[in-house]
Amino acid sequence: VREAAHSLKGSARNLRADGLAQVCEMLEQSAKKRFEGSAAEDRFGRVEAELKKVIHFLKNKKNVLAN
Repeated sequence: VREAAHSLKGSARNLRADGLAQVCEMLEQSAKKRFEGSAAEDRFGRVEAELKKVIHFLKNKKNVLAN
């Protein structure tokens, strides 16, 4: 989880998706501490929500460019 969060954080920074990068940083730090239970669910949920925003944004940009 820590490595995946770190990689996604880097990709998010490349896209300038600051919200996603921040929650990935939180997930990465939590994974270093071997988090469990509701804390893990919260972190994953926040990453998922931010990732959905980025995907939505990119789809909109793709549609604009296609027209």
